Amino acid sequence: MSAKGPVAAGLRTYYITPMKSSTVTIRVDPKLDRELKRLSRSLRQSKSDIARDALKRQVALLRFRKTREAILSEIEPKSGILTDEDVFAIVS
Repeated sequence: MSAKGPVAAGLRTYYITPMKSSTVTIRVDPKLDRELKRLSRSLRQSKSDIARDALKRQVALLRFRKTREAILSEIEPKSGILTDEDVFAIVS
């Protein structure tokens, strides 16, 4: 009896295990939905992929702002540094 299919051709089969995930449902206005659909088609990415990337960036931005605020609240009274411009003026 001879082997048939991918095994006979010397090919291997790999299984990709999807990442564990949860579902988030969001409501968007019609204008944003149209834009998301246009981008999805032109980029050949799913709407979910585009939304997921945008959400990751937004979460990172919010985390950065929160950290920055905590740091600035510690150094402001001592150094007089209140804004990015203050830091720029010191290092320039």
